[in-house]
Amino acid sequence: MPSMPSIPRFVSYKVTVTLAFQITRQLSLILPGIGLDHAVHRYCCLRSAIKKLLFCLCQRLILSAKMLLTSVACGAIVLGVFSHLGYFIHGEHHIQAPLVLRTYSLFLVFGFCIELFGQNGHLYEAQITTCFISGAYGIGLFGSMLSYRAFFHSLRAFPGPFMARTSKLWNVLRIVRSTNFALMEEMHDTYGDFVRTGKYIASSQCTASWKLLCLGPST
Repeated sequence: MPSMPSIPRFVSYKVTVTLAFQITRQLSLILPGIGLDHAVHRYCCLRSAIKKLLFCLCQRLILSAKMLLTSVACGAIVLGVFSHLGYFIHGEHHIQAPLVLRTYSLFLVFGFCIELFGQNGHLYEAQITTCFISGAYGIGLFGSMLSYRAFFHSLRAFPGPFMARTSKLWNVLRIVRSTNFALMEEMHDTYGDFVRTGKYIASSQCTASWKLLCLGPST
């Protein structure tokens, strides 16, 4: 997001009204029949008051734009969280990753076109705003996913490496110079018979638990 000049947190409406009153007063004092020096002085005062008024108006516009952009970013984060809780949390959507990426790209292009139209054809501003909003949406979506997998998933009670709860990438990086069998054996030696080895996966070396899962409880 492009840098903006620092402005006060609140620009009082009283300042704008006062400056407008000063401009009106200076205009009323520039009348025919007064001396040249006096008229020049009044003109300089009037020009200074106009500059102050324009500066205050520019500050108001910048402050309004920043507040609007912040509100849009907060809305994008909330939308990302609701996207996870309402859709991605149900089912195995990683199988449909190409379809999800195509749909997201379509919405991204559509949002960019809307922003480009709103920016009156300014390509750079439209790109920055679109990336900013899509980034805020990604923060909400993936932040909700990682929080759910780490602290609220039904397998959260099983011991295991913390990073293994959030992504399968941890497992992939660990078996680059080893084997999955050796990694599973190492984790069971560290955490016991029951280990959470992935975001949706738990491993067990207890024979009784496998009999219970496969055959059901004995009567």
